[in-house]
Amino acid sequence: MKWTGSCKKHTLEIEQKGEILIDLLDNLVKSKGKFHDHIFIHYSGSFYQDNKVHTNITYGEDTYRLNNQKSDDDKTAKGIIVDIRDYDLSITIIVNKINIFLDSLSGNKIDTLIVSNLLKRKIYRNKKQASELNELDYYFEGSKFHFYYLEQPNDTSAVRVNTLFSVDNVYEVYGNSLSEGYFIFTTDSNFLFLRYDKLSKPLRFNWRPFKDSSHIQRSAIQGHEIEYYYDKTEKFVQKFVLHYNFDSKALFIPYENFVKTDYQDIEWQFINSLIHKPTVVAPINSKDNSKLWFYILGGLLLISLVLNIFLWRKK
Repeated sequence: MKWTGSCKKHTLEIEQKGEILIDLLDNLVKSKGKFHDHIFIHYSGSFYQDNKVHTNITYGEDTYRLNNQKSDDDKTAKGIIVDIRDYDLSITIIVNKINIFLDSLSGNKIDTLIVSNLLKRKIYRNKKQASELNELDYYFEGSKFHFYYLEQPNDTSAVRVNTLFSVDNVYEVYGNSLSEGYFIFTTDSNFLFLRYDKLSKPLRFNWRPFKDSSHIQRSAIQGHEIEYYYDKTEKFVQKFVLHYNFDSKALFIPYENFVKTDYQDIEWQFINSLIHKPTVVAPINSKDNSKLWFYILGGLLLISLVLNIFLWRKK
């Protein structure tokens, strides 16, 4: 079984889902008993609007390389070649298609029961159950992704698995801890926000493609800024500013479930209004730098103050 992925968005869940797919296909082949050739899976998630999505399955020769070998050591073998070009990876659909292809190749009646039984298996992300307390993770079972974490209610009790919720698909998981919060994207636009055991309603991330590019899917989130507020002794997340697509930003206020994409445009519009110019068309004279930075910092502080007042009044 050989998997190659050319999706450049390495922090998305494509690689993890690819490993789950390989696990299922390995057991599918073993269940068939008679197929001893290779299965080559090629996935590409970096493409443009003029390329259509497809999943092509053929039988023929392909090259492969064992782990850590050089390209000079490439080997050729016969087998099933699965070429996937899509925004995402649908595990259940691909397993069913390969099952049909295997049965057709051998001239057997199509056996759908074998796939149903395979999908009942529990397959952990990263091949094994999470080991750290309060570490959010998921497993694949019954064509769904089930999110869980390990908890220990007190120092003397046993560690147990707390399953929180299930989704039909996982596109991206972004976050550092349950106390700060996790963004669980089911597509490149739709997401849920989880903090401790509290899950938001379904929310939408209305991002825009680059103006000078025909890319039709969002890149992975590259970083974030976070602001807290304190209520007596408890710390709360007040707002996130997520960075994506190189210079794009999105504002998210958890307790209002408020999402605003293209937040960088609001910042620039505010800064440009302070210096009385619709756009910055020329480099600023060095003598004006201190004055410009005074306006910029003052403007950002004012934005933060307005948001704080808005949230305080909502409470």
